[in-house]
Amino acid sequence: MPRIHQVKARWGLPLDQYLAGFVQSQSVGHNISYLTHEGQNAITKICSLVDKVGDLKKTESAIAKSIILSDLHTVVKLAASPPHLHYFLRPPLISACIKLLALSIQSGLPSLFSHEYGFLTFRILTISVGVCIVDRTYGLGDAIESLTSESGSEAEHSQALSIHISRSLNIHIKDQTCDQMLGWMEPTAHTAVIPLVLPSEVAPALDLLFEDRKCFLKVFMHLSPVYVQGVLFLFWRYVVSQRSLSDHPSDLIAGSLYEILWRYFLIAPMDQLSVQIAAYHDIHGMLKAWSRGTEDHTLEDSRVLIQAFIQRFGLLDHSPIDIKTFINVQILVFPFLKPGCEDLAPLIFEAVVHQAWVALRDTSWNGGKDGFISDITTMFDHLSRLLDYLSATARTLRVTSEALTGIVNVMIQSDLLDFIQAMLFLLDPPLGKWLREPNPNPSSRFSATVTAFTIRLSRMIPKRTMANAFHDYTRNQHWYKFQHHMVCFGDPSTVDSKDRYIHHGQIEDFWLGIALTFCQGDSINFSLDHPFRCNYRRCGAPGQRGEIGPRFSCSRCSEIAYCNPRCQALDWSFDFGIGSHRQLCRGYVKQITMEEVRMHEILAGEKFKNLDGNYIQPVFDKHDGDLSKVIPELEKLALLPRHIPV
Repeated sequence: MPRIHQVKARWGLPLDQYLAGFVQSQSVGHNISYLTHEGQNAITKICSLVDKVGDLKKTESAIAKSIILSDLHTVVKLAASPPHLHYFLRPPLISACIKLLALSIQSGLPSLFSHEYGFLTFRILTISVGVCIVDRTYGLGDAIESLTSESGSEAEHSQALSIHISRSLNIHIKDQTCDQMLGWMEPTAHTAVIPLVLPSEVAPALDLLFEDRKCFLKVFMHLSPVYVQGVLFLFWRYVVSQRSLSDHPSDLIAGSLYEILWRYFLIAPMDQLSVQIAAYHDIHGMLKAWSRGTEDHTLEDSRVLIQAFIQRFGLLDHSPIDIKTFINVQILVFPFLKPGCEDLAPLIFEAVVHQAWVALRDTSWNGGKDGFISDITTMFDHLSRLLDYLSATARTLRVTSEALTGIVNVMIQSDLLDFIQAMLFLLDPPLGKWLREPNPNPSSRFSATVTAFTIRLSRMIPKRTMANAFHDYTRNQHWYKFQHHMVCFGDPSTVDSKDRYIHHGQIEDFWLGIALTFCQGDSINFSLDHPFRCNYRRCGAPGQRGEIGPRFSCSRCSEIAYCNPRCQALDWSFDFGIGSHRQLCRGYVKQITMEEVRMHEILAGEKFKNLDGNYIQPVFDKHDGDLSKVIPELEKLALLPRHIPV
């Protein structure tokens, strides 16, 4: 067995160490010195693995051993310079990198990304594949010219080249010329091109990447995953080319690529998403029988997967991902929840609810309204499974309690109850016999699933906690306003008064059931026994009842009260012909700011600077700071302030 220092000397730093170094250099973005001659010689040395035909394996091993770590560093640095990208325009370099990786594994490299040597070789492979794809699409010269015309750091140049690669792949996917570009199929209108790489050479690289898929996700979750889409595109087309071979284990290789694709989907940049989605759905439709194994995954891998899922679909995500793709990825990720991931449960919950809101606002639902309701039902079913996970894998009471408290907080912050309200307006009658119907409609399935979710949550959280957490929702009239809207506006999908009456009654019962499940019965009864009228004249439910001494009252005069902060804000701002509360409030005194003073001086000009300003405040109070009215009157009175107390 080789000593540790011998392993480091040949293969470089292990994963955690080289990853930290690359992350630091990526964030610093310092300038790199390009060794053109040395880099070109290193590329030639790598290509000699395949340029020499008929060499024995011993000779290949000797050549591979002569390619040292510094050679790979030199080549990668050379790729950071756009004028030197043409050195990578060599299809033999692709085959040579694949062979070098295979020989390195045979010579003792633990796995593809376990050490620096394998990562750098894979990086060179991705660069060469991407450069060749761009050149075969619209010419590498145009891409280099656009890259050199703009000054930027190494990371910016890499990102720009990656966008060129994605653009090229999208062109071939749209034109259905993928295999022609690779040289694997006779072109229809152009001259024949030599194969970029033989299909038989792609298989070893796919196997190596699948075997090290855990580290693959970990590495590119921290480093910018530029150029990777070209290699994954190569794998995709290889699997497609093997589809017609009956004696080939297509399900096995398709399953391997599927595992890689959905992992990479969690971290792929925006410019690569369209290519990844196309490959993902194609491979998914190709699979006949494939089962993902989660028993051999460590806790570290599970946490990395879930963290990538949260980053992909969390609140900061703005990716154009349809709801069905999200659900497919969600189905793949959830089985990796293991004991030790409980602290991530609230973030998973938040990501799911966020995607539900995004899908609701999109309105361009694939499958129509019923399809959308079914998709949202599936998402609530997954949230119920998340609760089951917390219940089944609870290690300590403290861990579970913190996770459940986090989920309740997320429900409130993400307005999950408002989302359920919005969904209720989409439901079609009837909602009865939710679980007893043999084939319930999507609306009935939604009602049943949401009911099951709320019941499951209420059984896991103490009643006092539930009552306190959702008390504001009933106390501030949200519950009653929804019922008022149902009565006033009804459901546009109903066809006659009887159906309308029954349907509305079912929805009101459903909504009351959620209130009781969340322990709001006492709060509702108390509110019904103590009438209160909102002082906003256009309140959606002015006659609804609420608590004595409502929470939302004017902090200046303490005389006017409202059922919620929205009504308070609207009454403060809008006049409606009889004066807004801002105008009528006896506790409010308009305070002019220095910024307004400067605006007045600019607008009014020099002629007012020498005039006394002791009477300016009444003018502003009279017109409530409206400059279109204040300035004319000040000009008329010749009273613009020189000094106004603030």
